[in-house]
Amino acid sequence: MFSNSVSVTKRVKKFTQDAKFKQKDFINECQAEPDYVIVDQPIVIQAPSTSSPVINPDELIVPDQFSFGTVSATEIANIVNQIFKIAYDPLKVAQHLKSLDDALEKLMQEKNVSILDNASSPSYLLAGRGNFIPGAPSSSPKKKRKLLDELLLKREQERGINTNGYTVKFMEFISSTIADQIIANGYLFSENKQVSRVVLHGSYSHRLMVEALADAAKQGELDLKLDSQKVLSFPQLLEILVLVKTKLGFSLWEKVLDTVEDTQCMSGNPLDPATYNYSCRSPFVMNSILLCFGKTLGLPNLQSYLLDSHYKAMSQMIFRAKEKIGLAKGFLSYDDLDITDERIYDICMEYFSTMASHFGEVGGNTPFTVPDNLILTDSRYEGTVWGPSVARKITEPKQPGQYANWSAYLKEKGSLAKDGFFAGGELHKKRLLVKYKIDGLSGSSSLEEAFIRAATEGNASDLEWLLNCGVNPNARRLKDGSTALHQAIKMANKNESQLTKYQRCVQVLLTRGADITITDHTGYIPEKYDTKKLFETEISNLRPITPF
Repeated sequence: MFSNSVSVTKRVKKFTQDAKFKQKDFINECQAEPDYVIVDQPIVIQAPSTSSPVINPDELIVPDQFSFGTVSATEIANIVNQIFKIAYDPLKVAQHLKSLDDALEKLMQEKNVSILDNASSPSYLLAGRGNFIPGAPSSSPKKKRKLLDELLLKREQERGINTNGYTVKFMEFISSTIADQIIANGYLFSENKQVSRVVLHGSYSHRLMVEALADAAKQGELDLKLDSQKVLSFPQLLEILVLVKTKLGFSLWEKVLDTVEDTQCMSGNPLDPATYNYSCRSPFVMNSILLCFGKTLGLPNLQSYLLDSHYKAMSQMIFRAKEKIGLAKGFLSYDDLDITDERIYDICMEYFSTMASHFGEVGGNTPFTVPDNLILTDSRYEGTVWGPSVARKITEPKQPGQYANWSAYLKEKGSLAKDGFFAGGELHKKRLLVKYKIDGLSGSSSLEEAFIRAATEGNASDLEWLLNCGVNPNARRLKDGSTALHQAIKMANKNESQLTKYQRCVQVLLTRGADITITDHTGYIPEKYDTKKLFETEISNLRPITPF
């Protein structure tokens, strides 16, 4: 027996409706006095007061043949209308995720992963566009070993989904044609939260909804039996959802699991919680309910897990925002910023909530999401048969534990350099150009000169940072043809008291592709330098001679 509603009161920051917000300067908004109304908001989570949608057989365009045979429009409409009733009611969705929440708790206990604490619920909420958004984090990030992905993948494979042994991630916006092909072939996916408003859409939303439907089928609430008495498998159900279209051109997947129709039915101010609709047909609403009210709905482990992932995604956006603010103000250090992370977080969420022209929009550029030219540069992922934008993760999950703070998380992830600057960030590039007194050069030439001077001064951390920005390890100085490797070895031989720091520089350079055979204008090549003081061996014995 399901309850009809769940009531709760939360501290909520309400944004002021401002049609011109997205034309305003983001940096100035971060520094302006907050324009929020803070209230104790009574919230009632329940299905919309109107009946769930109904689709008629004559509205459907059904293929003559599926990969597994034929299914009539009447049979399809019967199944889809059952799914409508489940997805329409947030309490039913939550009830059908309870088994997953219990299994996640058990798996985390087995793996010694702890995510539940007093701060694992947001201390306040933000009233976003059509749904609530969790407020800024109040605890340190966790190392969760991707256990939710592991658990979902195991359950999906038992149903014949994602049988290749991994889940693909959409690294950027994927056309519906490609997405439909992937789903029709029995694969589900996660999505890159660093791309515009996907962080509000949620990376796991679709997989979790399919999980809820699978539990509903197991409990007898979703009947997948056809007139022939054959029971549809879940890969077959997915194939039907993406291949069957309505006469208006929408797939059933879009109508059932990926729509904001119910949200759009509410009138008035889209930032007013009084107008919110809690139908989980919208992935934005589904994600919001789990992030903000998971414990209230009996899903504490899912809420804590997803909330930690949400905050990790937002921590990267906050540092990108700091880059923009620091550059605009001429700062050379984040320490010069007197704006709290909570303030920047709230402004990012206000930007997301007001930039969209409609409830389901996930596109559009922002000052703090990943730039288009960097979307496919994440070395933790590699492309699949569907292309580089549909990728699989190739790195192993971290050991369980907790990060000391958010900077520690970003440094381990590679987003921050060791000195706390954003990897690839313009603010730190500017700082390095000042540090190494680079004048009269521009673009890549200025960074290459800074790179060579970093080697000359024995600064290995700056070498690594610049290499991560894409500087060529074999960049040559115009005036003498020397490379960073030439300079590091030459200076080591001149400064025996500082051998350790130059040893580190040489090791970094060799590891990252420095060529020991390049000749400078005087005829010297690195492999001919006397390096016995550095490594007690010749440099050619350290690594193969492999030009970059």
